[in-house]
Order: sequence, then structure tokens, then C-alpha cells
Amino acid sequence: MKWYSFNPGDTLFFRGAEPMTLGSDHSASLIFPPSADTIAGALRTASVLASGTGFEDYASGKAPAPLYEAIGKAGSAAPFSVTGPLFMRNDKVFIPAPQIWYALKEEKEKALNGEPVKIKIIKPEKAGDTGLVVTKKGSDPLWIKTGKEELDSLEGLWIAASDINAFEIEVYPVSSFFTPERRTGIALGKKLEDGRVEESRNVREGHLYSFIHARLKPEVTIIFGTDKDLPLPEKFILRLGGEQRFGLCKTIKDPQLKNGNGDNGYLALSTIPGDLNAEVISSGRIRYIGGWDMHIKFHKSMCGHYPAGAVFKTKTTENMLAL
Repeated sequence: MKWYSFNPGDTLFFRGAEPMTLGSDHSASLIFPPSADTIAGALRTASVLASGTGFEDYASGKAPAPLYEAIGKAGSAAPFSVTGPLFMRNDKVFIPAPQIWYALKEEKEKALNGEPVKIKIIKPEKAGDTGLVVTKKGSDPLWIKTGKEELDSLEGLWIAASDINAFEIEVYPVSSFFTPERRTGIALGKKLEDGRVEESRNVREGHLYSFIHARLKPEVTIIFGTDKDLPLPEKFILRLGGEQRFGLCKTIKDPQLKNGNGDNGYLALSTIPGDLNAEVISSGRIRYIGGWDMHIKFHKSMCGHYPAGAVFKTKTTENMLAL
């Protein structure tokens, strides 16, 4: 596994897949941190640039064979996987909280709405100590609220990777790592009578759009790993996300994430495609991700993904941590 850190030069922009149509909706949601697939695509682009090969030659199959072996052919899936992205602050690594961990609902809401808070975590192997009722269906635990106080999954929160074996820890909302910045922009081009849009620098009347950009907080870095070496230098410029955003990417030492024995499942460290042959123990709302296919210059098909923090019964990708 090879690990990288990424420090953007400005804000980052990863928008949702909502249609933005005149008279319908003029705002787009922010997806942050980005998916592993988005980072894999950026690394493939950086590898082509680092090789000195033109994109036309790469797309037409005229690039050197070692490049195709490392990053795959244009239009095909990447032959490597990305672990993360995760956050790092002052050399401390943060990962998504496992969704089979529970806490009092009011404490979770306090964490989601403010700064990090220290709370007691209820895990499957210690459930009986707190009055949580647990039944069994085969080897899978079925969770029921206590009868005194309502519990809620830690879905959407983050924890320090070093606290993976602790029972009283600080939990962090994702807003602890970045500041959202709203931007408003205009649409360009002239709409023709047949519905097509003519490319021009003219402002399209009535088309104002609102987007949310993410600015990392001081001393926060994005990190991610790949399961194979890529033809990239130790330091390089990585173009990541929309609006031609970029930043400095460099190799770092392995963060040494702690793995358990897998008895309590495997934690997804990023979004996981929903077509995997995996048994899900716990998952939040499915995320639909598409994007733009640079090879065919058209939208990719939308694909459902399990969110980061989902827990699986078996390990189906390197982007999972044994609990």
C-alpha cells in the first residue's frame, strides 16, 4: 500500500448529481470528502501527465505498455483501488465512525451540530454493559433501543483512527475538517429554438446557480492510499474535483491503521459500489454517484454506493478496515 497526502491550493468542489434546470432548481449539494473513484480518476490523469504521453495517444492506445499496466486503458476501470480519502490533522488520522457503533441520540446530535464531543460508545461486544438489548439472527446482531433512552448509530461522524479499540472517545462531525463556502455563478451560452445551447461567452438570462465549495481547515490534510505503485513522482500537482481545482500531492509514510480480527465486520473507509457481492451488516443512505466519462465525453451511468462508515460481513475490497 502506498499513501499520499493532498493539500489543495484553494477550495475544493464536488457537486451532487441533481439536475440544474431553469425554473426548477439552481443549487447543488456538496459531496465531501469525495469518493474513492474520483481520486482514482485524478491519479490516472496525473499518471498520464507524468509519463509525458499526450491524452490523445493514451486514449487511442499509443501510450507505452507500462502505463496501461499501471492505470488501465482509457474507458476501462482502474486496475488499482484507493483507500480513503481520510483526514489527517497534526499527524493524527481520522476515519469514518463504524455504523454498528451506537451512542445516546442526544449526544450524537450534539456532535453533529457542533464541535467534537467525548461520548461513551456502545459496541456489539459490550452492549450488555449498558442495558442495550441484543438479539441474534444467526451470527448477526439485531439492535433494539434500551427502553430508557434512545440510541442512534454514529453514521455521519468521524473518529481518530487511534481510538478504534476505545469505548469512550471523541467523535467529530465532518465540519470539523473543512469550512463550507457558498458561491454563486452564471450560465454562459445562448439557448436556441430547438433547445440546444450555443457555446458563447454571453450570459444566459435567468440562469444563476449556487454551489458550495469546501475549504480545508488549518493543519488539515486529505490522505489516501493505493494498493499498487503508480508511475508518479514523490511530489506532483493533482487536479481534483470541479472547476480545475488542484493542489500538491506527495507520498507519505503508511499511517499504520489498526486492524481487528474481523469478528465485528469490516468498515468501509470510503464509498463502496453497490454491485459488490457483499453482505451488509449496517449501512446508511445509499449514495448515487455518476460523473463525466472523459473517454466517451458523456455522463457515466449512475451507480449506487454504500456510504463511508458502512460495515460489511466480509472484506470485498482493500478499502476496508477489519473491526
